[in-house]
This record gives sequence, C-alpha cells and structure tokens, in this order.
Amino acid sequence: MGKESGTKLFYFKYNTCLIISLLVAILTGVIILAAVISCKTCDDLTVNLEPKVFCASETEADFDIDTDQFIVAIPPNAAITKIYVSVRRPPADMTINNATILISENVTVNTLFVLNFNIDENDMVGSYETTLLHPLCIGPNGANIRVISLSDNTPVISDFIAITVVYCADYCIE
Repeated sequence: MGKESGTKLFYFKYNTCLIISLLVAILTGVIILAAVISCKTCDDLTVNLEPKVFCASETEADFDIDTDQFIVAIPPNAAITKIYVSVRRPPADMTINNATILISENVTVNTLFVLNFNIDENDMVGSYETTLLHPLCIGPNGANIRVISLSDNTPVISDFIAITVVYCADYCIE
C-alpha cells in the first residue's frame, strides 16, 4: 500500500462523514420545521376541505322561434359549468353576423358574464360553446342568460335561438 491508496481511503472516509453530517443537519431542520408548524395555532384560519370538484349536473335548456332575443332563468346559488348557444338565421336574405350572450343577476341586474361571438354570414346556424374551468357562481337571487341575435350590432329576428346551460345546483352556498 502506497501513499496514493492511503490518500484515497482518507478522502473516502472524509466524504462519507461529510454526507452523513449533511443528512443529519437536513433531518434536524425538517424536524424543527415540523415542530414549529404543528405548534402554530390556526384559530383564525378556516379551510373547507370538502371537495367541490364534481357535482351532479343539471341543465336549463330551451329555445324560441322568430325572435331577436331569448332568456333562460338560472336558479339561485348555481355554478355554471357549460354554456351552449345556437342561432339560426331565417331562410330569407336577412343576415345574422354576430350574437351576444349576457348573464345578469336577477335583483341588482349586475352583469356576471358577457360575450359577443361572430357568425359566418354564409352559415345557416351560428353556435358557441364553452366549458368554464372555474365554475361561474350565481348569487342567491338567481340570474338570467340572454342571447341576442344581431346584424352589425343591431337586433334582428332569427329563425330560432337555443340555449343550454349546464350547472351545479346549490354549489355556491356560503
């Protein structure tokens, strides 16, 4: 055994001791952190751990013919998850090139959601659908979803307007 193998053995022992010391220091830090967190009082913090990811879906769906706007009622405390709208233009030469979707609260009439979407003038039916990543909560007064068929932002009579709203009932109760 020469000087070189003795040096390797020294470094091996030195590195092993260093690694063990670091692991002990990290473990001690984790234990201290866990103790501090567990000793902290959480009287002023309320967390609702009940999952609200899934719910039994309900729908409100209806349509009307020969109208320029149509309204469907959304019940109180519902959480809207999907909206489907279709607007069909009359067979005549009248054009419908856009539509507006407006959701407003029943009592205060505050606007909760508004969207304009374009419709190709060559198509007989224009449609819009969305799945809301974060459900849209309707307040305790309920709401209305209104669809208005438009030609250059002027209301025009459409052949029909159909609305389907998928929601979770009583989802938004505080």
